[in-house]
Amino acid sequence: MMGSGKTIQQRLEKNRKRLYDLHAKYGLGHNYVLRQSMVLDELINQYNRIYYAKLKKPIASFIIYFSVHSYRGYISKHF
Repeated sequence: MMGSGKTIQQRLEKNRKRLYDLHAKYGLGHNYVLRQSMVLDELINQYNRIYYAKLKKPIASFIIYFSVHSYRGYISKHF
C-alpha cells in the first residue's frame, strides 16, 4: 500500500480533478476518461483499506472475548 492516509487523500483530490478535467475536455466515453476513472477507483479502494483497517479489530479477538465472557456468565449462573 502506498503512502499514508493524508497522502492518499491528496492524491484522491488531484486525480478527481484530473478526471473532471478530462471529462470536460473529451466526454464521458473517451479512453482517457475511462482510464482516469480506473485510477481514481484504485485510489478510493486504497483509502478504504487504510481507513477500515484502522477501525476493525481482528475477528478472532472478538470471538475469544465473547466466548470467555459468555462462559463466565454461564458458570456464574449454573454453579
